[in-house]
Formats: sequence, C-alpha cells, structure tokens
Amino acid sequence: MAKLNIKSADYFFISIVLAVTLLFIDLQIPLGVAFGVSYVAVIFISLFSNQKKYLLLAAIICTIFVLIGFIASPSGSEEWKVYLNRSLSIFLIWLSTLTGILILKSRKDLSESEAMVRKIFDSMFSFVGLISIEGILIDANKAAIERASLKREDVIGKFFIDTYWCSYSSDVQNRLQKALHTAKKGEVVRYDERVRAGENEFITIDLVLSPLYDKHGNISQFLGSAIDITDRKNIEKKLQSSEEKYRAMFETSQVGMALCNMDGSLIEVNQGYLDIIGYSKDEALKLTYWEITPPRYEAQEKEQLQSILETGQYGPYEKEYIHKNGSTVPVLLNGSLIKDEDNNECIWSTVHDISELKKAGEKLTYQASHDDLTDLINRREFERRAERLLLTIGSTQSSHALCFMDLDQFKVVNDTCGHMAGDEMLRQLTTELKNVVRVRDTLARLGGDEFGVLMEHCSLDDAHRVAISLQKTIQDYQFAWEGQTFKVGVSIGLVAITEMTPNLTELLKDADAACYMAKDQGRNRIHVSHADDIDIAQRHGEMQWVARLNHALEEDRFCLYAQIIEPLDTANKNIHYELLIRMLDDSGEIIPPGAFLPAAERYNLISKVDYWVIEHAFDLLANNPTFLEDINFCSINLSGASLTNPDVLDFIVVQLDKSSIDGHKICFEITETAAISNLSMAMKFISTLKELGCRFALDDFGSGLSSFAYLKNLPVDFLKIDGMFVKDIADDPIDHAMVKSINEIGQVMGMKTIAEFVENDEIKGMLREIGVNYAQGYGIGKPLPLNDLLVSSNHIKNNKDS
Repeated sequence: MAKLNIKSADYFFISIVLAVTLLFIDLQIPLGVAFGVSYVAVIFISLFSNQKKYLLLAAIICTIFVLIGFIASPSGSEEWKVYLNRSLSIFLIWLSTLTGILILKSRKDLSESEAMVRKIFDSMFSFVGLISIEGILIDANKAAIERASLKREDVIGKFFIDTYWCSYSSDVQNRLQKALHTAKKGEVVRYDERVRAGENEFITIDLVLSPLYDKHGNISQFLGSAIDITDRKNIEKKLQSSEEKYRAMFETSQVGMALCNMDGSLIEVNQGYLDIIGYSKDEALKLTYWEITPPRYEAQEKEQLQSILETGQYGPYEKEYIHKNGSTVPVLLNGSLIKDEDNNECIWSTVHDISELKKAGEKLTYQASHDDLTDLINRREFERRAERLLLTIGSTQSSHALCFMDLDQFKVVNDTCGHMAGDEMLRQLTTELKNVVRVRDTLARLGGDEFGVLMEHCSLDDAHRVAISLQKTIQDYQFAWEGQTFKVGVSIGLVAITEMTPNLTELLKDADAACYMAKDQGRNRIHVSHADDIDIAQRHGEMQWVARLNHALEEDRFCLYAQIIEPLDTANKNIHYELLIRMLDDSGEIIPPGAFLPAAERYNLISKVDYWVIEHAFDLLANNPTFLEDINFCSINLSGASLTNPDVLDFIVVQLDKSSIDGHKICFEITETAAISNLSMAMKFISTLKELGCRFALDDFGSGLSSFAYLKNLPVDFLKIDGMFVKDIADDPIDHAMVKSINEIGQVMGMKTIAEFVENDEIKGMLREIGVNYAQGYGIGKPLPLNDLLVSSNHIKNNKDS
C-alpha cells in the first residue's frame, strides 16, 4: 500500500472546506453555493504555492464570506451583526486550525530532517563531533564512539580533552587545548594526533577543528572531524625508513651509482661514483656523461643507448672513464631505463671500478705465461712460442734451435738446505743465464730444475756455441747458503728446428731425449741431436728409461715415503700422511720422483708405477693396524692415465676388499688436468670409490686456468692449494689473496683445504689466520721412509702395552 503524502496545500484546503462548511451550515446557505465557494478556494490554493501567501488567501476568503453574508441578510439588520460575529469567530477558528496544522507539519518536517541528518551523521566513516565553546563534547557520530567500543554516555557532556580518546596522555591534551584556543580565534586547525582507540590500541588521526558561528556572527561551537590515517602513517614510516635505508646504501656504497637524463647530464651521483671520476659532487653535476667518456667509445656507447631504448636495460659492458687528473679508469657498467617524478626518462647506472681486477687479471695473465719463481717464460708459453715458430718456418726459410737443460745434483741443495735454498739458487742461476742468451732468444723454466732456450734465426752451430756458454756459466756458478757452498752441473739436449721437424710433440721428445742422452753419457754434457741420429737417439733414450723403470718394477726397487699433513686447528688431532714413491738405482741410491715420473708418464709406464704404489701401500697399512688406527687417513697419488683406466679402478676395489681396509682410511689425490681430460670417466671412477668410503683430494688446485669452472663438477673432499701460491704469501699480497680466495671457495663447497710448500712458522700462522684446514711442507715435516714410521708406531704401541 502506497504511503499517503499530504502536502501543506492539502492541509490548507481541508481547513478552508471545514470553515466554509461550518459557515454555510450556520447560515443555512444552499449547498451549491458552498460548492462554488469551495471551488473558488481551490483555484486560489492552486495559484498560491508559497506558504507566506496563505494569509492573503485567508483575507480574500474572509471578504467573500462577509459579502455573501451581506447580500444574504437585510442591510443593517441584527442578523448581519450576528452573521458578522459568527463569521469572525469561524475565521479565527480556521486561522487557529491552520496555524496548528502548519506548526505540526513544520515539527514533523523538522523531525524528519533531524532524523535524516542524524542518519547521515552516524553513517559517516570519518569521526565527527560537535564541541561547545567551553570545550564540552555535545555530540559525536557512531563511527567515533564505536571505534573505541564506547557508549554515548561515556563521552557526551564531558570536556573533550578529558574524553577516553585523549585522557591517556597529557601531551595529547595540551595539544588539543592549544588547538581549541586557536579555533576560538576563528582559525581552522588541522594536525595529526595519536589517540586511544581501545585497550592497548592507538590510532593516528588527521584532526580538523572548524569554528561554527551563530546568527549574530559569533563563534558558538566547534565542529571536529577526523579520519584514521594509521595505515597511511605506517606506510609513510616504512617508506621513509626504506628511503633512508636506500639513501644510506646509495651514499655509502663503494659501487658507483649515477642517474643521468637522456642527453647525458648527470642528475645524481654517490660518493662511490665520485671516487671513480675524481670530481666533487658540485663539479660532477655540471658534467655530462660524454665529457668523462673517451671518444673511442662513441660507437659502443651508441649501441648501449640503443639497447636501453629497446629493452630498458644495458650492460654489463666494460669501458673507461676519464679521471679528473686526466688518467683513465677501467669500469664495468650496468644500467636500466627509469622514469623520474615528472615521468621523464632517465638512465640509472651502477659503475664498478675494475682497476684492481684488471691489474690482477693482467698479473694472472702474466703468471699464466711466466714462472712465478724465476719470472721466466713457463712451459706453456715456451711450447706456444715453439709451435708458432714451427708454423712459420716454411715461409721464412730460417734456421732455429731448441735447447733443453736439466740441472745435475740440484737435489743435493734441496735435501740439504730445503726448498727455500733451492728456490733461491734457481733465482740466482736465472740471472746468470739471462746474461748469456741473446736478446731475441726465449729463456724459460720448464719445471723443477729444467730450463729451455728457444733460439730463433740461429743455426745449429751457433746454438751449440750458446749451449757451451750456458754450460760454462752454470759450472762456474757457486751457490752459498748458511755457510755452505754448492756447485751444480747441467745436462743439455740441443735439437735443430727445421722444415723436417714434424710437430711440437716430436720436437720436445727429441730435445728431452737428447738431454737424457747427455745424462746417460755421464751428466754435465751437451748432446746435439742431428738429423741422421734422431731415431737412434730417441730409441736409445726411450729404451734406457723403459728398461730402467721395468727393471725397477721387476726387482721391486721402489720404496714409499710419507710426509705428514698437519691440521692447523690445534683442537684437531686428525693428522694424515701423503705417500710418496722413490726409486732405487742399481747401487741403492734414492732417485727422486722428478727424475723418473715424467719419463714414466711420457712412455706410458705410469700406470704400472700406480699399480705398485697401490698394492704395496694397502699391504703395509693392512699389516700395521696400529698406525692405521692412529691416523685419519693416507693419501695416494693417482696419475691421469690411471684415473681414466677401468682396470685400475677394478684393481683398487679388489685391493680394498682383499686388505679389509676401511675405505675412509684412503684418500686418492688427483690433478685437475687429469680429472678434466676425460671428465665423464673420472666422475665414474670417483663416484665408485666414494661409495666404498674413499676420499678424494684435488692436487695443485689453482695452477690450472679452468680450476674454478670444473670444481663444482668434481665431488672431492679436499683442495690442495698449489705451493706456488703458498710459499710467498708472506711477501706477495696477490698470492695471499689467491690462497684466501681458494680457501673460501673450498669452505663454501664443503671441502677441507690443504696448503702445500709450508716452509716456516710465519707462513703457517698466516694460513691459520686465513682459515686453511691443513698444512704440508718442510716447515711441517720432511718426507720420511714409511717403514720407519711404521716401526716407530709399533714401538710406541708395544711400550704402552708393556
């Protein structure tokens, strides 16, 4: 059912009809006249829609009533007076009725308006309150009261500063009191405040106090409105904290950071960037990117700019900056395209100063081609130059020669005074030899006590004269160390490089064979390999070593030495030993491994040597359980040929089973070169033995250029840091950094590290400080016959038992 909606005009009409009806009943006027009068009243009502004009309408109606009565009654009669009095009475009744109806209607409209306002007031999400000029809270909306779980009587009628929201803090009350005082002056006050919103709960509001004026223009009340900005404040706080953090990172980062616009003008730079280019910040911000870039990079820079426009990224790429002092600084750049606050495109760049890295790279490159001890060309570079010479010999029609030198009796110096003395002797000899060779000749240290000379554009006769000078220089040289004097000789093999030389391998074999022919002929000699006796000399040299090695294997003329590997952590008592092979000559003298192992590898006898070591090592360890129990494990070296030989793998498995030795007591040392030459077979070899408990160590780690690339693919337990880095760490910061880096990589990958060539306590202390786990070298302990160690161990055990 539709709701009846009665307007003011309807009430007015009803009152007129009521009055007219009463009049006509009293005067007994015909009903048609009453309808006519009513019709006239309706016309007037429709003409006047403004309530203020109802009084005029009432006067007109009243006049009509009077005229009707005058016409209907005799002039001057008593009935007229009665009619007039009654008409006036009825008009007053009508007027009173109309006034009452209008008052009721106004009150009803006001009540509905107030209800609507209250509904709007309470439905507002923001907090709204009405405060008197005295500071008393007159009213507050539903959101403000319910947010704090209050009732209206808890806050209405109280001083606003003492309400639940503010009473917890005198500081809050003081600020609010000050705000009310300011609002009394007619100012709108706005500020952020922290108020209580519940038990142990506080929110931050954006509070606005606005003065309200009465009809006389005086401030009578204040309207307070507030919105909850807690989340916004928290976000702002986090953003501010984040901005401060990243600003601190930006300012303190040693990595250069810069923001420039698309024309290259620098907008913002950090201190790291300023350190690279050498300018102050004020100076830098006046520069363009192009002013600090050498012109030769123009094409490269345009390519990078095109890249960033197409992909939003550029780099990493290397270039140079022009330093303020005019020098150039190598840098590595990365960048991305971003937009600033005004939506303009800018380039954000990170800049790494790679000067030290470049220097280190150059040094590593130099070290890759030079011997670290003598600073001579190393074997790799020597062979590279020889091969290059072979490739050009056909076009130049020139004669060249290669000289291979092996020092005689050098072992005496090492064994008597240690490796430090031997190293010093090699350095001094190098200086002497440099004074003999020609400027265009290449003098190289090929390894150990072996040297080579590549003589370009030199006949064999001239080369022989140079070789004689080299021999005499070495013969005349005397080495003094701690009151002792030593003299050494040299065996020299000399071979011509001609168009008939087939390749580098055969050239080196000929030179090596000629050198050993010189040794076989009595040492300290020069053997010249001529074209007509190359085959005989080569065969003779090969057969000499093949025969000597085979005889030694058949006659069991080998023995095992052991060198201790000591933990650098004093709390760690797990010592272990590396087993080393020695050969006995016909008279029983010890032949060091450097003399026969290269020949064994060259002539494919090395696997036979490995078989001998494995079998005898397992047998000795199995028969000496006390020694085996007292140590952590023993390391056994495996050649590259054995590492990729399935028969050797099967032999080791059989020996482990036969000897009943726990696999954890055995560690096999392999070289990087051997492992990566046939990685798949090496991985199978390693995984098979690791399943039996055996461990693996990667020997001479760091000497190969691919060490780091292949390390993650080799499941080894120990890294043996190459002694060429270890022995000079006290004096060479690059070596120190290399050892530290290798150790850190090993530790990250869960491997223990072993440093070789530890010659003294200073090196030992530095290694302990770096965090290396184990040390090996003459400063820890010299190699000792394994049998002596076994006898000593059994003797100690027997003494304890007795």
